[in-house]
Amino acid sequence: MKRLIISILLIGSPLFTFAQMTPLEKAETYYNADKYPQAIRVLTQLVKTSPTNHEAYLLLGASYWYGNNELIKAEQAFKQALRVAPKERMVYDRYGDFLATNKRLADAQKLYETGIKHLPQAGYMYYHLAYVSKLRGDTVGSLKAVTEAIKRDANNSYYYSLRGSTFFGINKLQEALGDYNKMVGLNPTAWNYSTRADLRLKMKDYQGALADYTKAEELDSVRYKGAVEQCKHAIEWDHYTAYRKWEEKDLAKALGYAREGLKWARSPEDIARYKRWIVKGEKELAARAQAAKDAIVYKKHLTEAELFHQRGIALIKAKKYQEAAQVLEKGLMILITSAELALNPLYKKIYRLRKDCLAAVADQKKKE
Repeated sequence: MKRLIISILLIGSPLFTFAQMTPLEKAETYYNADKYPQAIRVLTQLVKTSPTNHEAYLLLGASYWYGNNELIKAEQAFKQALRVAPKERMVYDRYGDFLATNKRLADAQKLYETGIKHLPQAGYMYYHLAYVSKLRGDTVGSLKAVTEAIKRDANNSYYYSLRGSTFFGINKLQEALGDYNKMVGLNPTAWNYSTRADLRLKMKDYQGALADYTKAEELDSVRYKGAVEQCKHAIEWDHYTAYRKWEEKDLAKALGYAREGLKWARSPEDIARYKRWIVKGEKELAARAQAAKDAIVYKKHLTEAELFHQRGIALIKAKKYQEAAQVLEKGLMILITSAELALNPLYKKIYRLRKDCLAAVADQKKKE
């Protein structure tokens, strides 16, 4: 994006005429009016007479760049500015912007590393290095550089914003929140509140996200119009997707999300859907709970019946048929308490044994 060059001298008086301007001021006027050839002509003469004027070189580079996209000539001018003024912040800002915009991130990184050597206490230099490192995918290098920037200026919200976004990008959400809190504290703009709200939404801090979006909308009702409603929709959507994720795996957990989703649902259709899910799910859970209880009772009764079965077998081996029949009858009485138990194969086993025992008892009586 083109930078407007504004000279302090030009602002001072309405009587300040073009003829009274210095060559640099004339070049600035041409540049700001998009008259790049005229600006280049003036600046080319100026650097001949003032070869150490870094501002002239910077403006010349910008004129070549924005005028006809003459990148080689533009960079030559930027390099000259760096050569004559290696400790001027403006040089690194303009030259670095040129390199980064033209996707020469490695060269931009080298430029800022050079700047740090000349200006080791300049936090902004580390900030630029961190930003370029992040664009290059060097997260570790970016975090290291921006932390150095913060050490040199702990009251710059942009530094915390960059580090926070870098932490956010690698899913270190708690660390990101710490930096975003400082960012908002130092610079409570709508943009910064919205940025922190995005993070809080990711962290499932729904009330915190809603509060931040509300503040952003209060501070800038044009840009953030509808942010609160969008936040509510995003929260409802989170619960919707969570319900869908868990409805087959863990119905109780899914119902928890459905109940929360109902609180955030806006449309009558969504409200009805959540209510339907909740009613259906609660019935299903109740049925499952009853089935679990029935299974416990079933297992208990089956175990008891099996004990009578085994005791009956032991008595039969001892030829105590009358006692065996009585014991086996107790087993049968347990199994007929439910249709499911009566259908168990054990019922037939006990029934036949008891029948055989009764027959044996009858035979014994005949022999007597």
